[in-house]
Amino acid sequence: MKFDKYFELAKERGIEPFELKFVSNSKLSINLYQQEVEQYTSAQDHSITGRGIYEGKLGSFSTGMVNSSTPALMIDQILKNAKYGIQGHPEFFIEGGQKYTRIRNFHKDLKSVNPSRLIELGKSLAKKIQEKDSRIEVVSTSIELHESVEQFENSKGLKLKDHSNYLIVSSGVQARNNQEVVSQDNYAFITDLSDFDEDKFVDELVLKTVKQFNGEKIQSGKYDVVLNNESAAVLIDVLSSQLSAYAVEHHLSLFEGKEGQKVLSNKLTVTDKPLAKTIFDHAYDDEGTPCSNHTLIEKGVLKTYIYDLETAKKFNKQTTGNGHQSGSKIVPSTNLLEVKKGRLSFEEVLKRVNNGIYITSLAGIGTGINPTSGDYSLQASGYYIADGKLSTPIPLMTIAGNLLTDFNKIKDIASDSKLTIEGVLTPSISLRKLSISGE
Repeated sequence: MKFDKYFELAKERGIEPFELKFVSNSKLSINLYQQEVEQYTSAQDHSITGRGIYEGKLGSFSTGMVNSSTPALMIDQILKNAKYGIQGHPEFFIEGGQKYTRIRNFHKDLKSVNPSRLIELGKSLAKKIQEKDSRIEVVSTSIELHESVEQFENSKGLKLKDHSNYLIVSSGVQARNNQEVVSQDNYAFITDLSDFDEDKFVDELVLKTVKQFNGEKIQSGKYDVVLNNESAAVLIDVLSSQLSAYAVEHHLSLFEGKEGQKVLSNKLTVTDKPLAKTIFDHAYDDEGTPCSNHTLIEKGVLKTYIYDLETAKKFNKQTTGNGHQSGSKIVPSTNLLEVKKGRLSFEEVLKRVNNGIYITSLAGIGTGINPTSGDYSLQASGYYIADGKLSTPIPLMTIAGNLLTDFNKIKDIASDSKLTIEGVLTPSISLRKLSISGE
């Protein structure tokens, strides 16, 4: 897309510096119920955001309407918004000529895949799932092909482009054993269809589902707990959000004043890793700052908060390349998080726990966690661990505690790292003596 008209008008009207970001997203969605296509949709949306300084004040405007009248509309609105805007800082607009790591997130073979191939994949998965176990009554499969194109330019010579695509395959099932009904799901990120192992995907899903039959209630008490990848990711993500310098500045972080101090177990190392060669990779943040990998927690010690340009200036630090758009503001938030994996296999971690609880899902994240204090109370499901092996399923329990306290009680970190939907690459984690409520 050409930005010449926008920059010409901005210069004429005295907006300097001025930046533009254009994003085009497309998504092909195929939903199947059993082995039949239930819904097929193709959608595309565009957005363009302008930001600039006029008479010392910052103004911005964003719209999904992109046509010949958009440049004039945008410039008029930026001028109006700047009258009531905050102080503008020209140094928060990145100069051109920065060095960026080259990201390869666009996959030509995925772009050229025929939708009929994706429908075949969905039908094949449903068929294999149903044939794997007769107790499975319902199979719902979703296949989504995402593609995004982004252009980012400013009047200081910055010109950036990003093009990415990926596929998400997910299946959810419902199974019945007499009067007992259970459900489960599985998902996979795909960038090369030839690498996708259908049989492994199906085996994982079916096994996770049927193992839930014949569940038992749990007695309330203190248990050693193993969090599976998804459960660990949810809690790590909440903890890491407290490393935002914005939260620290506004006294909303439980890590305020603790930089350089030991805050979590010495077995825990967490890295912000936008250059991890995953679908979550970013060469630059929403301010145009080059991204880099940096350790947030090293052996339990808080090494750094995460900064955008504004918070970095306030704290007399360098930006960490974590400026991300949140509504009309840019605030620091994490990219992809990686928890350093341990040396023990998942099975070895279970053996070391011997008797305890394996948590496979957590619910109520939005209301059940107080990020500022770290206190949490969440519904969960999972399995007993008996004699070092997974045993009887537990369909419902409540796990409660404090994130700071509990993540100082890490017993082991496994080697079974998985990239989760939250954008966290994490292994399973075992914790000592957590509070579990049941009967």
